[in-house]
Amino acid sequence: MRPKLIPLGMTICDMVIQDIKTKKKSLIGIFSQINAVKAPIQHPKLSVFIALTEGNGKYACDLKCIRDDDNVLVMNAQGAIEFHDPQQVLELVFDLNGPVFPSFGHYRFEFLAEGESVISRKFNVVQINAGEQKLKGGAI
Repeated sequence: MRPKLIPLGMTICDMVIQDIKTKKKSLIGIFSQINAVKAPIQHPKLSVFIALTEGNGKYACDLKCIRDDDNVLVMNAQGAIEFHDPQQVLELVFDLNGPVFPSFGHYRFEFLAEGESVISRKFNVVQINAGEQKLKGGAI
């Protein structure tokens, strides 16, 4: 039996930039809240960054976005990852273009490997009035 993956972190941000020479990643615009005037909310772009270790071999994976209030699945991305060495730190970047959140409330991204939850990250989608949109800058 393979060891369970060890999560090192999960971050929601505007974008992840990778330096071509060093392969280092920069997380730009880290956030835990999306502000919007009306629902449904279409966010222009966001990235989810996940770092994992202790893997051995290939794993089928899912990144799910779930509305916490009623456990409705909002979006799901599937794929596979592979570890060549258990000491390896695997850094995953999920770029989501135009994700739609159906209502205001509490949400979470959940990463699963082989059907088991490895790590999750909560965030909020909050209603603001049109006047606040100019003051807060990050609103949609």
